[in-house]
Amino acid sequence: MDAFVQLALVEKAKRVFAVEPDVDLCFPLLSPLTFTAAELAALMMPASSADYMAAGDFARMVNFLPRGPVANVSDRMLWDVYRDVLERAEVAAGIDGAGASAGDPSILYETAADGSRVESEALRLYRQYRDAWFVAREDYASHKLTGELSDDPAVRQHWTEVEEPELRAVLDAAAADWETLGRRNEVELALQAQHAADMKTPGIRWSEWKQAFMADIDMISEVVGAEYAPTGLSPRNFADQAEWLNFDLSADEMRSLVDSAPDALKVVLGNSNSGRIERVSFEYRSVALVRPWFRPEALTSRIWRSADPDLVLSDGADPPGGTCPSYPVACVFIRNVTVKEKAASAPKPFQDLRFNIDPQWFRERDMRLDPSVLKRFQRQQISVVEPQPAGRVAEPATQLRPFRDLVQNSFTVVQPSPPRSATIRAIRRRRARQARPFLHHAEVLLPGGDGLVTTGPTETTPAEPAPRPETLSILAFICKRLPKTPDPAPGMRWT
Repeated sequence: MDAFVQLALVEKAKRVFAVEPDVDLCFPLLSPLTFTAAELAALMMPASSADYMAAGDFARMVNFLPRGPVANVSDRMLWDVYRDVLERAEVAAGIDGAGASAGDPSILYETAADGSRVESEALRLYRQYRDAWFVAREDYASHKLTGELSDDPAVRQHWTEVEEPELRAVLDAAAADWETLGRRNEVELALQAQHAADMKTPGIRWSEWKQAFMADIDMISEVVGAEYAPTGLSPRNFADQAEWLNFDLSADEMRSLVDSAPDALKVVLGNSNSGRIERVSFEYRSVALVRPWFRPEALTSRIWRSADPDLVLSDGADPPGGTCPSYPVACVFIRNVTVKEKAASAPKPFQDLRFNIDPQWFRERDMRLDPSVLKRFQRQQISVVEPQPAGRVAEPATQLRPFRDLVQNSFTVVQPSPPRSATIRAIRRRRARQARPFLHHAEVLLPGGDGLVTTGPTETTPAEPAPRPETLSILAFICKRLPKTPDPAPGMRWT
């Protein structure tokens, strides 16, 4: 994809999806992250050992700790930070002078059949209508940019007289639904009341958070020594739903976006304008990440403190520093990418999103992997042929493919291990990074095998290529920035 188009696409995504001051975007520029609808469905409901391996890769993909606009492998995952906070933080005994709140926190929870406390239907509906408002706001912002940045007076007039009133009405209706059907005011007062209760009895709340994440139960171990906390998407069947929105970039809009893009992104992607691109369009959908084991309010709660540098998650600066200044909360998926060149008679489809990165950018940074390994493409390699015993056929040529395509159904899913010390966990994390440092590592060794997975005999009759299923790529990770953390409330009592 043209570097000029890449930069314009990234800049527009930032203006559409990162309008809140505590929201950042992180882009998987190092490797296209592409799926089919069937693969995503298997991730959400794994049935085979292959599904569990793929689910682990996906969990590692979306639980990294962002360090700037370019997504990269991180030493620790979100679940590592979360587990360390729950295990090692100093929790307050209470607070002096905590006031009462008008809300009723009991509407936030229900009692399940096993006696455990689960989120209520009221809280679920609140989030459902809140997310619908987010989608309407994103659609409004996307079309607003296209209309206002165009050099064509007819396009600007169409935005002002037709699109803006229609999209504004949709946005207002979504806000009204959030207020009424989502019981926004009532739920938010209840959340405030819950916060006040947490300050009065922090030990009780902390115990609930720890019971919701028991590493020896919630963490899944794999045969290569890696472990992960399952992470899903909501809505789960978004790939099959019709509520995909259109994202459009005209040549005029791209020029305006590139001119205003920050220099840091121009260094990474470049900004040369070949002048041959007339329009880029695709469909997109922002999808929330679901972590049953994670309570985000535990990280930002003001009932804990720590002198441990590893538990200073964010210093609250801009840009923030710390061990976990932000974390992904949603993904922006795109599909049906088309690029219309001025000399072409029809738009050209792209199967997945590929970014071209300036190699000098890698040389100036301590990158964990060579970019050629992180790029997701197929390549051919002949495996080393060992001396063969008499009568044994030599191993055939090896075709290396992304790891997800090589996972075999014969793997055994390892059950969670007994409690491990921090040292053992660190060793396992290091082994996991050595075994599979990224989802699309090009070279894969399967446990129990004789080496690289092979595709069969070298002399085969070419078969008719099967139709390629529709692919969905991750354009960006929407990341939530933490305030200063930890930041214990004044008046807290400590034992």
